[in-house]
Amino acid sequence: HYAAAMSADQRGSGGGEITAGRQSFNEFASIGEQRITQASRSLEQEPPHDQYNQRTREELRRPPVRIPRVSHFIFTHALGKVWLLGIPSGLYAAALGMNPDLVPFTIPLEALLTFAVGLMLSIRVSKAYDRWWEARKQWGKLVNISRNLAIKILHSAAPDEQERIEAQRLIQGFPRSLKNHLRGDNTLQDVRGFVLEKAEPKHVPAFIASQIFSLLESFRRDGRLSETRLLIIDSEARELLEVAGACERIHNTPMSPSFPAFIRFAIALVLLSLPVELWQEIGAYTIIAQVVATFLLCGGESIAHALERPFGVFTDDLDLESYCNGIDRVTAEILGVRSRAD
Repeated sequence: HYAAAMSADQRGSGGGEITAGRQSFNEFASIGEQRITQASRSLEQEPPHDQYNQRTREELRRPPVRIPRVSHFIFTHALGKVWLLGIPSGLYAAALGMNPDLVPFTIPLEALLTFAVGLMLSIRVSKAYDRWWEARKQWGKLVNISRNLAIKILHSAAPDEQERIEAQRLIQGFPRSLKNHLRGDNTLQDVRGFVLEKAEPKHVPAFIASQIFSLLESFRRDGRLSETRLLIIDSEARELLEVAGACERIHNTPMSPSFPAFIRFAIALVLLSLPVELWQEIGAYTIIAQVVATFLLCGGESIAHALERPFGVFTDDLDLESYCNGIDRVTAEILGVRSRAD
């Protein structure tokens, strides 16, 4: 109605159509404002962290476990505790060997169970790795966005020294705030370069993204950034929150608990039945075979569990601090200011 009224106004007629169109447009704008207000209230009432975040916040605040490089292949965070499971598993196999009458029958389905568990475990590890790799792609995308944003601000708006310092502070602050947000620390003052800020936003990455848009708008008001150039830079700035949303989706949507629980039950069933079959074939070597089988099966499950949450501080998680420092240094070099990572 509003568009039709404007076209009628350009033709020099249709006064009643203009009035009706403007009334329809005002009603549409009023409905939109009401919906935005309702959405804002629902977000304020939403709890800041779910149970998953509350559980992992305490884990992530612990100092990271530094493991020597030589032992990375067998004593990572995911596999370090798996070796301990081999002790009771080997004792169980030894007990069956010393007392073969405890289980006076064989289990012909042992091979079939092992194949089924191996197949399910490979699917579980594959799905968990997909989550880890998707998180890695999003942070790689964030590096490219930050570089492009700094380059476009430098050559499109011609900022002075103080404005370049402020632009770099905001650009490097976004990935650091996103890192803290994904780890359960949602405080603006914890972000490097924002220690003296007095604001207390609930969603720090969104707050910093808003400050970036505010800086771009100030360039436009001063006449240093045309509408066309603003649209070009906006295409990069808009991607910041899209990356944040993708990372939040990975973090806040864990895999269904039924599948891992089912696999763990199947692994336990295989490990309980394996010595019964092997003692009749290889004798005391069953103990070694039992320990190795325990490490392989439980290790795969432990790796899948670690890969499901890629934003932590352990060796199997993404090195988010390295990403943040890299963005800090490259944007500081582009804008000709001092890096906060040094």
